[in-house]
Amino acid sequence: MRAVSLLAVLLAFADALTFSGHARGKLAARPAIARRSTTPKLADSGGGDDGKVGGDGGGGGGGGDDGGGGGGDESEPFIGRGITWFLGAKSALTLVSGLPVLLSPSSVLDDLGFPLITKAHVLSTKMWGVWQCFFQFLLEFTVAFFVPAGLTRNLLLLCEGIFEIGLAVDVHHDFTTANSGRYSKSIHDVYVWSPPVFFAVLLLFPDPVTDVAARLRAYTTVGLVSACILGAQVAGLQLASTSDKK
Repeated sequence: MRAVSLLAVLLAFADALTFSGHARGKLAARPAIARRSTTPKLADSGGGDDGKVGGDGGGGGGGGDDGGGGGGDESEPFIGRGITWFLGAKSALTLVSGLPVLLSPSSVLDDLGFPLITKAHVLSTKMWGVWQCFFQFLLEFTVAFFVPAGLTRNLLLLCEGIFEIGLAVDVHHDFTTANSGRYSKSIHDVYVWSPPVFFAVLLLFPDPVTDVAARLRAYTTVGLVSACILGAQVAGLQLASTSDKK
């Protein structure tokens, strides 16, 4: 399931690149519409013998709209749409993979062939489905389509990439030791390669941010805090391995 999800995300990402011209055209129309609503008021202040010059000024403002539309195309490049496409596809895949776990956790566990499945295992599995459907999906969906492009969306993608690192660390450790999660080689590889995909999108197609200093502060803070947590995670896994050997 996770391998299929990652493949679908990559295909959606490629589709976004294919329709980049269309996305840029939609972005270019926004600043033009905003300026059109204010231009007539500015035109009224222009003097004239009988108001005719003022009217012409309004017409000139209309011309400015056209020029502004062209300028919008240059100031808001397609680079700001990459996260929309990526998070939009990711939210759909999160919902698709979360619903079976939420609605029928027992059948999901049965397919894995564990020798013993208790009610506690079923409940823990269902809680993962609750997380995916009621938090992760809704967060990714709303940020993709309803949050303005900017630092907020970049930070969400950064945090999701770090989350993928945490998953990869635990999956790799389990896969190379007891493999209690029954991970196949292909599933293990998908977990390992997921973080580079997230960070590649963030690096190559981030949302435009005007306040560079704020972005640097945010990235630095999130990076340092995450490094501490990941360090604690690795230390905990090492302690657990040492205890198991004893």
